[in-house]
Amino acid sequence: MVRNSYPVMHAAIEPVDLLAKAIDEYLSVFVREKHSAVMIHEANSYFAVETPTRFLGEPFHLTRSPQGKVILAHMPDEFRRNILEMDDLDTQRRDELEQELEAITNQRLLVDDGQTHENIWAVAAPVRTGSEIYGSLMISTIRHRLVDQQARTELSDLLDRTVQEVEHRLAKYDFDDLYTTW
Repeated sequence: MVRNSYPVMHAAIEPVDLLAKAIDEYLSVFVREKHSAVMIHEANSYFAVETPTRFLGEPFHLTRSPQGKVILAHMPDEFRRNILEMDDLDTQRRDELEQELEAITNQRLLVDDGQTHENIWAVAAPVRTGSEIYGSLMISTIRHRLVDQQARTELSDLLDRTVQEVEHRLAKYDFDDLYTTW
């Protein structure tokens, strides 16, 4: 699918770009394509985490990345079961992942404190209106920059407010007919 055919792309660009400039950190927007989370937009500043541009458009596994897990946690139960079955996890790991997905559903955010990448702290949140999941937003930074819990809490709160703005835009405006696939 064409990147700018996703409604979340149009709703998220301005708020994500503004937040990235304000906090000097790396932000990214993801959508679900088949069984992956795919980055469709990134915003960063001079001080942000450097990531290869090849990440734009690359698939990330739904069960192994914060941006994927927050999407998966809000997918229908049957889809979630199919993904977990495809992942060929042992019983203990599958139970842990199901508990993590349930916690994400209740908390709305997922903090990754070096679990995915040793030196990276990230917080991801789903973008949804009603029961429809549009994708996820994520802030990533270098772990040693976050010297206290207050910084971690502030970034999580800023991401949550940005997600709320994107969701408001999705609910208020009709982005579905902006582009058609060729």
